[in-house]
Amino acid sequence: MVLLKNKTVIYIRITWDFVLKILRGLKWIWQKLVLSPWVGAIVAVSAIIAGSIASIATDEIRASIGYSIVNNIGQWDISKINFSLSALIFWSCVAATGLLFTFNKAAEIKAQEDVIDKQISGHDRLEKAINRLATLPNDTLLLAILVKYKISANAIHLVDKIISALRHEFMNSNTNHNSDHEDARQKFLNELLVEVDEGIRKILSILIDLSIIFDESVNNEEYGANIMILCTQSSFETNSVRLEGKLPKILGTPSKLDNSWMGVLEGFKSLSASNKKTVEDGNYPIDDDLEEIALPVPTMPADAELQNSQILPGAPLSLIGNRFIGYPNIKYFLTEVENYYDANHSTSIKAYFESGSGRRIRSFISVPIPNVFDSEQVGHGVFLGVLNIHSNKADILLNGESLFWPVIQPFIISIGQLLMRRNNLDNEVNSI
Repeated sequence: MVLLKNKTVIYIRITWDFVLKILRGLKWIWQKLVLSPWVGAIVAVSAIIAGSIASIATDEIRASIGYSIVNNIGQWDISKINFSLSALIFWSCVAATGLLFTFNKAAEIKAQEDVIDKQISGHDRLEKAINRLATLPNDTLLLAILVKYKISANAIHLVDKIISALRHEFMNSNTNHNSDHEDARQKFLNELLVEVDEGIRKILSILIDLSIIFDESVNNEEYGANIMILCTQSSFETNSVRLEGKLPKILGTPSKLDNSWMGVLEGFKSLSASNKKTVEDGNYPIDDDLEEIALPVPTMPADAELQNSQILPGAPLSLIGNRFIGYPNIKYFLTEVENYYDANHSTSIKAYFESGSGRRIRSFISVPIPNVFDSEQVGHGVFLGVLNIHSNKADILLNGESLFWPVIQPFIISIGQLLMRRNNLDNEVNSI
């Protein structure tokens, strides 16, 4: 809009948003006025005035519409219409009474609808809050977390203590600096790896117990947990001999990785636990049914997102997306596997879960394990591996993303600390 005043051009910008706000404001004012108690009083007074005039000036009102009664017979004659002040006031009161009454009732209906909408909205919010409360941990889980976190912290302290003692013992040994020394050193480092794996298995046992408590499982279902370590592209060749025995079992990935691969997630039986057997020294035993496999992890391009068809569901997807991945039913997981771009991979994985050693698994979750020694980059792709928790029952850890995953972070960090120690030992072994 342009206004000209004293040869000065003034531009006033009126947006549609602004108009809507004005209209909403006028609507609010109108509803407040129409619903005012004064409107009811005005309607009543107007009706009384109209009724009074009608009783006093009946003939004048009839004349205002050209109606007359001759010999008890009503007649209409538009040419005889004659408006008087009394008739004008009467019809004005009738019109005001009708309009105000109509507007008042319409505003009341709209106000009632608004109240009902607010009640429905409030009910929805209440229902969501109640559903949220239903996912809150019970007292048993909270107490278990408190107690078991102390056990987790003690496990790391014990591993460090044992490693320190064994190193001191090895350094004081009389082994000569020759091939025998290298063999002894490799044997010694492997012993240290066993101690670290035992510490990790203790934390895995804790996570199994917490999962059972979270699910309120009472039917003695089988639960298991395992760690898959990320073997990056840079360390792939160094560990190629070991990986060759794991990759062809299920994937047939080539012995060398090009730049399109971040690395592979490598499984270890020693980094697994299952409650199928009796607890040993506070730990669940190693999961003997777990097959040591390796899963490829593609490189995430900068400022881009990979299509799901390019990422294996489960552990690889969890690591790349840095998120909780849950499959309450293995059939849903296998459906996603079918969409994977490499048919050889998807066929092998389906066979593993349908007829192989993974056939007992009915549901599982995967969560990434961050590099706790690189806190500035945590959440930006720096990970050590993935934690998997599975069960022979469906619907494991429902609502786990919003509750279970956050409360087990201290245990995941503890696993990350031990994995760093393990990686350092593994590098020492490879350097011999």
